[in-house]
Amino acid sequence: SAAQIGEVGEGVEVIDAPVSIAKAEDPARAVRANPDASIVAAVAAVADGRADALVSGGSTGTALAASLFRIKRGRGIHRPALAVLVPVPGSPFLLLDAGANVEVRPEHLVQFAHMGAAFMETAMGVSRPRVALLSNGEEPSKGPED
Repeated sequence: SAAQIGEVGEGVEVIDAPVSIAKAEDPARAVRANPDASIVAAVAAVADGRADALVSGGSTGTALAASLFRIKRGRGIHRPALAVLVPVPGSPFLLLDAGANVEVRPEHLVQFAHMGAAFMETAMGVSRPRVALLSNGEEPSKGPED
């Protein structure tokens, strides 16, 4: 596999990344053990300013682990959250924590709300975005009792 950097039509840099990390039971350990992996190279490109963003079709856990090791979290952010912009005509919305962490503390939910509102204001131009909480339901084998 390879990590590709650049826009279509521009000079595209291809980085030799001979290792690919499949879905790993312990993503952090897999990232540490495979410094030549394509996801590690792609995250390094973002961290070094050679790329503006990272898109991965691979393991979310591995991409997140690689990002946390190299890019870090914003100051005061205790837990990162995956975000998906849902393109509803006329009023797109941002679904935060799309990875559906079932064990989050109330302070994490508050941070998610602040991060989502900041994104919608800055990236989408929404003034005073509304914030709502969506329950992911319950399944006997998922998450804690509460």
